[in-house]
Amino acid sequence: MGFPRKAVLKMEEFQREIDDAEIKRVLLSEKEVKDLSRRLARIEGQVRGLSKMIGDRRGCDEIVTQFQATLSALEKVRFRMLTSQIFACAQRTDDQSEEDFKHLQSIFLKLK
Repeated sequence: MGFPRKAVLKMEEFQREIDDAEIKRVLLSEKEVKDLSRRLARIEGQVRGLSKMIGDRRGCDEIVTQFQATLSALEKVRFRMLTSQIFACAQRTDDQSEEDFKHLQSIFLKLK
């Protein structure tokens, strides 16, 4: 059992939007990269746990609770990454920064 299709599609859509932007790389500090990587590793563990729970035929309520926790953690990583990117763009002073900032702001406003 994989990650919920709706969540995967949302993340793929978000990634396409970022890829289409003028911003070709994420402007994160080394500390932020480590923090997000650590959080994503924890989420990977949660997904493996979900797979095991389903394989073990655990209770539906336990599985749904774990799904919700996993989705919430993934949303927090997405939010942290995007807000860090917006903050980095806001601190830049080159001509492209304003356009990049506006684009990221439009992506942020599309989040549900």
